[in-house]
Amino acid sequence: MQSLNQLLTFNNTIMKKTFKILTIALVFLLSPQAYSQISIGGQAAYSSVTKTFGVGIRGDYAVGERTVYSAGFNYFLTDSYTQDAYAQAYSSTTEPNTISVPVEYKASLMSFYIDGKRYFVGDYEDTFNVYALGEVGYFLLPVTVEAGDYDSDKYGLTVDTESQSYGNLNFGFGIGAEKDFNFGYLYTEAKLIFPANTVNGNEVSYDIPTSFAFNVGIRIPFGY
Repeated sequence: MQSLNQLLTFNNTIMKKTFKILTIALVFLLSPQAYSQISIGGQAAYSSVTKTFGVGIRGDYAVGERTVYSAGFNYFLTDSYTQDAYAQAYSSTTEPNTISVPVEYKASLMSFYIDGKRYFVGDYEDTFNVYALGEVGYFLLPVTVEAGDYDSDKYGLTVDTESQSYGNLNFGFGIGAEKDFNFGYLYTEAKLIFPANTVNGNEVSYDIPTSFAFNVGIRIPFGY
């Protein structure tokens, strides 16, 4: 099992590489040569990782009538829950010897991704279309921990209250559909996302399990 420092170092390295890939992809999407083949959009999203809704942005680049590449980002609302933890007295003469302390956990999920879409009903410019998609991405999940009031001079908590950041590479598959409404294309997508537990042939631990996600948004082609 990796130590916390090793895990955070690995996560930071992967996140920097992911940001670099997304930046290159977005610069390419916005280049003059791609102007007539790109779309930008916004979306509402849901993830089963935190069981919360979020918002996101993305850009599309069509390499043909039926093949499109995308890069995007989603930010999800904070999920919080409270659990009781025990605090143990430092001295055997302290009464009571143990007390219950409420501990609140707050998690805010961020998702970075690049995907490819292949239309099998209609195409990129038709009034209605259906497509399959595959994606690679990175989940970042910062978690803050806050303990309730207790006498820390007399008691020590039996749980770690240090804030941590979890994350991992992932890959996913899904299906989506679009409908032209004259002001742009309304789309909806459903995806199943798996954690990548090997990197360069080496097995790594992962913190975020298999999940599913939904997106509903609007895609607006340039020059529409």
